[in-house]
Amino acid sequence: MRGSGGRLWPWSVRAAVIAVPVVLVVLLVAFAITRAVADWPEPERESAVLIGILVLALLPLLLILLGNVVSGGAVEAFGVRIEFAPDEHVQQEVVVSPGDTAAFGQLLGDSGTVAIVETLRASARHEVAVVDLEDGTNWWETRLLVLCAGAVRQARPTAIVFVASAPGVEREFKGWAEPGELLDILLAMRPDFRAAHERAAVAVRHWELASPQAAPPVSNPVRPEIAYLVFDGQRRRPYADEQILATELRQIEEDGRQGALTVVRLDDLFHGVLRTVATDLDATADSGRAFVRAALSTTDRFLAVTHGTTYAGLVLREQAVNDFLRTLLDTSASTSIPD
Repeated sequence: MRGSGGRLWPWSVRAAVIAVPVVLVVLLVAFAITRAVADWPEPERESAVLIGILVLALLPLLLILLGNVVSGGAVEAFGVRIEFAPDEHVQQEVVVSPGDTAAFGQLLGDSGTVAIVETLRASARHEVAVVDLEDGTNWWETRLLVLCAGAVRQARPTAIVFVASAPGVEREFKGWAEPGELLDILLAMRPDFRAAHERAAVAVRHWELASPQAAPPVSNPVRPEIAYLVFDGQRRRPYADEQILATELRQIEEDGRQGALTVVRLDDLFHGVLRTVATDLDATADSGRAFVRAALSTTDRFLAVTHGTTYAGLVLREQAVNDFLRTLLDTSASTSIPD
């Protein structure tokens, strides 16, 4: 047998495979002795104790799984090779900083809108968008509204992660949420945002009926001045919806009502939907058990992982659970194969 157990299991895969039945037998013997001698545990608690024994026995394999899921790699045992590709687990991400959307202090609209569209075009190729709040004062709520509206319309990214800088810590994890959840809250908490969003929706519906072959400013009386946002020559712009929304938000920003998205404001707005729990990969003594516990105790699509408080990535929960089960099955089958 070859292959290291990874950074979370310092010994070989052979040692992990051997440890599972050894630990299981020892714990079951201890369980039988305590039940016979001390009449413990009580009958109603036996199931819970047996489940705990199983989890403890499988801990070496869980640690190997977690290490490979997060960092990628492969293990080989008894002629069976199990490979973990990083891009199947830690999602490809696009980092969205203020410089990627519009310069700090620049109003949404015109060149600022172009930058927002470029960000949406990049994020459409990824499952996860990382909003970098930097020192906690460099993002506006209007910018987040456009980003979320675009993500909901094109169904990507499916998760938005918030990170921020703190003394001595870069990209500190603050939480993640689905774009639709963030959009609903922004529209509910800000009536002016909702009004702008509704006006943009009306304009979009009218312009969907317009033809680039016709003279758009003449054929459509609804906001004729925004024809250049809808058409690029004879082609319809793919992100016209977000460009129109950005123009509707421009007056809000000109009035200074854009809303600074500080770290405190982030929690005030989204505390009900923001997932802030993460598995610390550096806490090796408990990371394997904590990861499995997190995966089995939630129905969220993603699990956040960190190095200390620094954001490391989002892991697909379903994929991680499937890989764990496949590893158990493959390991069970491989034990019958001679080395």
